[in-house]
Amino acid sequence: MAIPAKKYSEVIAKKVVAGIKNGVAVRDILGSIQKYQDAPSSTATFYKLYGNLIAETKADIVGEIGNVVVNAARGGDFKAA
Repeated sequence: MAIPAKKYSEVIAKKVVAGIKNGVAVRDILGSIQKYQDAPSSTATFYKLYGNLIAETKADIVGEIGNVVVNAARGGDFKAA
């Protein structure tokens, strides 16, 4: 009998986003979600289901930080330039 495939979960997705925004390592996020029914147990499955979400969240964070630095440089902050 085949093992049923894991499904994308909005509950897990929220935990992934929160973890990434707080700087938690992906492996630690994977460990922390194991209490949920549809939690993937392997890194490969985790990235298959939530990899795009992880990438988008990291890109958003980098964009926000970059925006602050660019604005500071434009405002005359020589360290930011």
